[in-house]
Amino acid sequence: MLAFRGISENAGDLIEPRLLRPIRWAGPDLMLAFTLAWVRRRPDYIPAILVAFVFLLADLLFQRPPGLLSVIVVLACELQRRRTMLFRTQPLLVEWFNVAIVVAAIALANRLVLSVTFVDQVPLGLNLMQVIATVLVYPLVVFATQVIFGVRRTTKKDIAAMGVGI
Repeated sequence: MLAFRGISENAGDLIEPRLLRPIRWAGPDLMLAFTLAWVRRRPDYIPAILVAFVFLLADLLFQRPPGLLSVIVVLACELQRRRTMLFRTQPLLVEWFNVAIVVAAIALANRLVLSVTFVDQVPLGLNLMQVIATVLVYPLVVFATQVIFGVRRTTKKDIAAMGVGI
């Protein structure tokens, strides 16, 4: 019966050797890219507790040390949130450079804490690939944020409504 559907009856044939190879490349961290884009554009849309909760769930889902990356991301987002007034007039290239520094700092802080506590880590090359991929995909994330989700940069009126002095 199983052979009729193209499935082998031998369980050993179901395991493909190519699926057991280690990963050689890392994709971008889209959740981090979207979080940074939204915090830089509309900090009032993303409260710190929501960022902490979502990244804590991601830590649990991806079997990372619980809370480590979420704390680092919350700290980075709050640092970005405090500088909202400066970001309002920055061109995308300057914003991109600033986000690249923040993403690299998040990855460096994560690796540093993991190495101090002697926790196993992914290879450095994979971590660097993920940082580079996240930085490279950031302009596309900003485009999607503006076009699809309609999240635009804050204006003077929005900042005044938030209670922050101009």
